[in-house]
Amino acid sequence: MKLKLSTLLLSACLSSFSHAQTRLPAQVISAIETLNNGHDLQFIFENGARQEGCSNSSIIVKDGAMSERILSIALSAYQASHPVIFIVSGCTDGAMKGQAVSLKKAN
Repeated sequence: MKLKLSTLLLSACLSSFSHAQTRLPAQVISAIETLNNGHDLQFIFENGARQEGCSNSSIIVKDGAMSERILSIALSAYQASHPVIFIVSGCTDGAMKGQAVSLKKAN
């Protein structure tokens, strides 16, 4: 009984830390910056969409396995002034936490 209760409580605590992923609408990146001594990336949008609970429309991508791939796609879109679609999950310092990015070729 105690094991089941402990497992249930642990599951409830861990699920409260997870955030649902949100797919933002396509938008054009207006600036790209580095943060945290060059380890993290910030993508800035003029009048960009926001995930509920975040205070601004910037997206921060933490240094990790996907950050270089995300930067590569984002730089291509930035140079061409082409909109990108970000997948975000939760907030960090008011900005959205970027998880993935996609870019479609214009027809």
